[in-house]
Amino acid sequence: MGSALTDLPPEAYHDDPWVQVLPWLTHYSAGTLRELTDLSPAPDWWLTESPAVTTMVVDHFDLCTALARVFIARHSESPLGSSLPTIPAQLPVSALSAGSRVRTTFQRLDAHTVRDLGEVTVKNMFDTRGTGPGTVEEAVTALIAAAITLPAGGGLNDRDDEGSRPGTTIPGQPASHAQLLEDLGRVANWQHIRKLSDRPLFAVGVEAMAPEEIQEAVQRINSLTATDIAPVSPLADPVEELVALVARLDSHQRTLLRRRFLATAPSDHADIAALLAIPVDNVRHIEVQLHGLLARTFHFGTATGNLLASIRTEIQPVAALARLVRLHPDLAAQVPELDVPLWHVLDRLDDYFEVTDGWAAAPHTDAARDHTRTWLEDSADPYGAAAIDELAATSTMPRQELVAWLEWCGYPISHGHVLTRTATLGDHTAGILAVAGSPLTTEAIIQQIDSALDRQALQDTLDSDDRIQETAPSTWTLRAPDVPPDADVRKLIAIRVDASGGGVDLHDLIGSISNELDVTASTILEAVAPAGFDIVEGRVQPRENAQARKSPAETRRLFQHAAGWRLRTTLTRDHLRGSGFPVPIAVSAIVGCLEGSTVELESRLGTQPIRWSGPQPTSGSIKRFLDDLGLVEGQMVFLDFRHDGRFDVTAAPHVDKKAAPLASALALIGVSAVDSDDEAIAALAAAAGLPTDAKPRQVLSAYHQRGDEDIALELESLWTRPSRTSPLRLTSVLSEGAEQPLQAVTPDLPSTATDETDTRVESVDHHAPDGLPVPDGYRSVGWIRVSEAQAAVDAYRLRRDTPVLTHNVIVGWARYYPNKSASVNTFDAAVHLARMTDHHESIVCRITEYEAAAVINAATRGRTVMISPPGKNWSGRVEYYPRNSSAALRLDSTTRLLRIHNNEQTEGADGELQHRNETGD
Repeated sequence: MGSALTDLPPEAYHDDPWVQVLPWLTHYSAGTLRELTDLSPAPDWWLTESPAVTTMVVDHFDLCTALARVFIARHSESPLGSSLPTIPAQLPVSALSAGSRVRTTFQRLDAHTVRDLGEVTVKNMFDTRGTGPGTVEEAVTALIAAAITLPAGGGLNDRDDEGSRPGTTIPGQPASHAQLLEDLGRVANWQHIRKLSDRPLFAVGVEAMAPEEIQEAVQRINSLTATDIAPVSPLADPVEELVALVARLDSHQRTLLRRRFLATAPSDHADIAALLAIPVDNVRHIEVQLHGLLARTFHFGTATGNLLASIRTEIQPVAALARLVRLHPDLAAQVPELDVPLWHVLDRLDDYFEVTDGWAAAPHTDAARDHTRTWLEDSADPYGAAAIDELAATSTMPRQELVAWLEWCGYPISHGHVLTRTATLGDHTAGILAVAGSPLTTEAIIQQIDSALDRQALQDTLDSDDRIQETAPSTWTLRAPDVPPDADVRKLIAIRVDASGGGVDLHDLIGSISNELDVTASTILEAVAPAGFDIVEGRVQPRENAQARKSPAETRRLFQHAAGWRLRTTLTRDHLRGSGFPVPIAVSAIVGCLEGSTVELESRLGTQPIRWSGPQPTSGSIKRFLDDLGLVEGQMVFLDFRHDGRFDVTAAPHVDKKAAPLASALALIGVSAVDSDDEAIAALAAAAGLPTDAKPRQVLSAYHQRGDEDIALELESLWTRPSRTSPLRLTSVLSEGAEQPLQAVTPDLPSTATDETDTRVESVDHHAPDGLPVPDGYRSVGWIRVSEAQAAVDAYRLRRDTPVLTHNVIVGWARYYPNKSASVNTFDAAVHLARMTDHHESIVCRITEYEAAAVINAATRGRTVMISPPGKNWSGRVEYYPRNSSAALRLDSTTRLLRIHNNEQTEGADGELQHRNETGD
């Protein structure tokens, strides 16, 4: 970034109103742009002030960057000329305060002056070869800096001696040359930071018969190391850097740093305002300023920023903190002014580094879990089992650390495999049997799942599971898998590829097999991936580690449509702030991205990169699409990978929260509406890679096998029992001659509340308001939905209100109220759940973080879960009721939260917690 992007004196800026300098700001009234409102104490500064006034209290770079992000997100098709009218048209683009990568983009747009940029839009820049979001943001930031400063005010580069400064263009030299030198310098410095100074930077290839002088030139290039490009500089001390920062802070900033940023239990704004005797709004403004200061102070290039960047390369996606401390001893150093170790400061001050229970994750443990789940799904067999040895071979973690992380995430380990499908008893057992290698008794299975599991309940489940058979009394094994209809095709593909020595031309393969078996070309193409092969540049060849790779049709959340494939994901804060994220390996096969390479897809908002540089492919940022669509955290979207090589992001179809199961299932595959039940079944079948005339039983089985349990549950509720009130009924399933619906085998109520003669049921002394019996010593708090529990967990993690979303609609809130009263501290319930009604919020209850996690656990595992937080003097339980039970259908939830009577808190009529002691007073 050029030196001009620093604070300038007021006289350097335009004194005209903002709406004259940047006319597009007239579209926004006061309070409509949170990203701008937080910059200045004045909530509508862009309507009431001028650049000369605003820059007196707002940092120049922060201001220009924030304005640039708004323009990029909301005005991507507006011409730059009319949007930035104050920049002199004759100004050379080389005079803008931007680096060589921006000048290279302008060069490729054939723009030499600002006049040449007059009709250029943000979208045009994204469409320019080699131009990514960072380059576009730098370009627009530089243009806005030029627009708000007077021509001689300092908002431009001083070009008097441009050739003498590093990184600028020498007269007559293409801008790309300067960009290459800058980029080489950046890469060399990174190698120094990573302590890889002597590693060659290049691996250029050349034909064997190329001239000798070319061979020698390639040899010289390949011998270059970081030390040849840039000298090694002594590394600065991050602890000293932090101490210097604290010394520059005023007393209010230090108070916020210690009590809100670094405290184990952060104080809220009101408490800090009372302590400092200032208004709450001032506290918020100081907090925003402090965030900005920290971001500017600890960027990449500083000692702290470099350390963080280096650490993140070792966190893919997580690492044991103890191992990181061994690699980077500075992390354990105490920061004198703050009295905490360096890693704790980084955890609290950096949004892309989090430490939880001894695990360091980037950006946080939730993202690491998501990354792990995607990785495991790609590696698992049809029963959800993945070999730990194979996982360790592609992981950056040592094997022992990997196993510890998987166990921390809650994955059971069996016979050297991690089991990823344990949501139902049948799935969990199938996974155990798949890796056992021999039949297992009922008792052996119980010991592996849960020693408290009821024997008869397991027997009943296994008896009704088509995948499992009883080989002897109470002894179980997996049934032999059905022979796929294209088994002969798969076998011939393997024979032909083997005979060719490892690869065969696709057209030759289709010709030979179609003649021998009388099958169509499409049947052969569909059989290539399931047979363990890939099509690469027109040739069919074996897939590396075929056991650990899945075809798109076998991949969870990935659906086939007429125009291509759609990957469903739920937006997180990381998506919204521009982070990349992992995608299934099947996506790399769809777009043709090989390991170690990058593919750029065309889109309406510029190129979209898909990279495969680690164990898992990743997608570049989709923030610009989310900003364009106005989406928020928690909403569901689809990533579209089209057959024509284009990419897009689309919002999931809106579905009413009381929609029929079939409509909900269609929304989960990205289909908004159909004209008939037959079309709905055909769409669901095609999305899972089945023929469009597949039977409902086949469709349901396919979604179970893929791991799309959310879709399978919707279909089960429709096809295993009479449908709930629904305008869209599967009449074709029940018509004469059609296959009969599947039969439900689950009881109406769980074992903890169904039968007083069941020895597993505690004596019942009262009933809850829902009319169901409650075990002795407990009381019913309420029926908590899984979506509400997940929102509560997020609210505790984010320390803020979090919406409860159903089918992309906000149906309630997890309200975060860190109350300091003795009652709440005793029970640790800082979140209350509220459901939306037509006119107001209806409070459900307060819920602790342990309780919320237990609700999710009970719903996932399909059984009752006990709650006994370590070190606490209270406990409870979450009862699970099967999805199709009368209680779950009536109360629209499968989980009921119970708390013990003694020494607990109860809900008042207004939803506030009231403490009740053991005497009952």
